[in-house]
Amino acid sequence: MRISYDPKADVLLIRLAAKPPIRAKDLWPDAILHFDAEGKLAEIEVLHASAVCDAKTLAQYRMAAA
Repeated sequence: MRISYDPKADVLLIRLAAKPPIRAKDLWPDAILHFDAEGKLAEIEVLHASAVCDAKTLAQYRMAAA
């Protein structure tokens, strides 16, 4: 499992599998589930993450600036 946070986009991404996601399903307006070719959950994406996650937690997973 890999967790990353992009502060510029304000997106928290939780990768659960190495296989790439091929389809997505909105869980609610700011959360998206991504599934691999076998239908298994590959990623969880949280949009506007700073509105629902603790700032200290997000800072821990902050991506390095490109």
